[in-house]
Amino acid sequence: MLRAGILLGVLLAGCQATTPTPLSVQPSPASLEPTLGGLSTFTSEAWGFRLSYPHDWTVESGRSDRFLPPDDSFGFSVAHVHPFPEFSSEAGFEKNSRAQFAASGAELRSTTRYAVDGDDGLLSTYTFQVKGTDAIALDIAVYHSGIGYDILITALGGREQEQALRSVLDQIMRSFVWLE
Repeated sequence: MLRAGILLGVLLAGCQATTPTPLSVQPSPASLEPTLGGLSTFTSEAWGFRLSYPHDWTVESGRSDRFLPPDDSFGFSVAHVHPFPEFSSEAGFEKNSRAQFAASGAELRSTTRYAVDGDDGLLSTYTFQVKGTDAIALDIAVYHSGIGYDILITALGGREQEQALRSVLDQIMRSFVWLE
């Protein structure tokens, strides 16, 4: 079973295809709990980062690292894109990330700069529909050491979930560090 919007993160990270992959999102509660409980640490030696996440979440590693809460209320992922010539700069990667969202039918609502352990990233907020239900995604596109990363959190519920998602994203990102 596909879980809580995570396929959107995989779709956006997979730069080989331009055709969107169908999304599958499980129903979410009316609101998200914005405070994270006890934390565990995840380290990706392959992609060079470490972060903390709630100990009761499931972690799935592969092309992207996915972190899933037990109630499937939302999904968080870190997707990494191998260097491609067209992504040879921060601006090139950010442009491609936005194009991938647009190709999937998502509507860009806002952008703002967002620091990721000293690197300048772009936080974009998107809304989209999943089987007739509003959904929202907050995506940080950041370019680090020649690799583009999409750090993504998604949930059903549209704009009313934005503040709660941003709170969860900010809490996780406070622990995010690049391994050097």
